[in-house]
Amino acid sequence: MRLDSESLYQYIRYKLEGRGSDGAVDPDGRESPRSASRGAGDPVILSVDPASHKPPYEQVKDQIDGMIRTGELAQGTRLPTVRQLAGDLGLAVNTVARAYKELEADRLVETRGRNGTFVLASRSRVDDEETRAAATVFARAARRAGISLAEAAEILHRSW
Repeated sequence: MRLDSESLYQYIRYKLEGRGSDGAVDPDGRESPRSASRGAGDPVILSVDPASHKPPYEQVKDQIDGMIRTGELAQGTRLPTVRQLAGDLGLAVNTVARAYKELEADRLVETRGRNGTFVLASRSRVDDEETRAAATVFARAARRAGISLAEAAEILHRSW
């Protein structure tokens, strides 16, 4: 499933029943995860589990990172505003702002002032750049060490 800017805004505006702010609890007594979804019958897109050992900003960051990696959020997609997403998930504004800042540090999104935050590139493209850079470093080190291409390929094959 691919989300464009409009779809992203639509699903963020709706809230699931029992998103945590109404005090709903799971059968085991834990508070239900806070969620933002596209509608009551649709699957949850983003959720924050208050009982998780992971901090909320990391949960949000990881989920958006995953959506970028799988292509659900295409390059150029505008993300919800920090305030909007924080309100929908029942989080502090600074929590969502930190998630966006970390995504920006990973070069996955870019904040363009009042224009919003946009997906820069698919995760696979970022991974390709990182892999290419690592391969260049490996090739240079192998050449300096006098290792042949066949030997370097064998080292890489064994490491795989």
